[in-house]
Amino acid sequence: MFDELVGAVGGLEIPSHGDALAAVVRLWDQLGARIATAVDDFDRSGGWEIEGATSITAWLRDRGGVSRPQAGQLSRTGRRFRELLVLAAAAKDGTLSGGQVQAVVSTLTEATVPVFAAQEAELVPTLAVLGPADLVSVLG
Repeated sequence: MFDELVGAVGGLEIPSHGDALAAVVRLWDQLGARIATAVDDFDRSGGWEIEGATSITAWLRDRGGVSRPQAGQLSRTGRRFRELLVLAAAAKDGTLSGGQVQAVVSTLTEATVPVFAAQEAELVPTLAVLGPADLVSVLG
């Protein structure tokens, strides 16, 4: 299914200089955004239950080999992407880094998501120029 990606990653040699490393980290973030969306889709479809897991986070830990905190973060990010389409698009196209996305996701609560959603088209471009620590300060 992912033969081309497996081949590309398997043959990838990342030069040890800043521009190359920054570029590959941006790609990693974009892939991470797509994975979070797929995790949410899998969660909502109940795929984890069909495969005998007790939750999406348990499935991610068992089948995905991720830690409990990583599983929770993936699930939470995917859920937020479903609710916040501008945020999701900005993560997938590289407008926002993974650190910026996690800063936003970590500061939002069930009560603040609707407020953010109502303003996200204006907020996301503004937030894109801030670093993750600044985002936490602004949104926190």
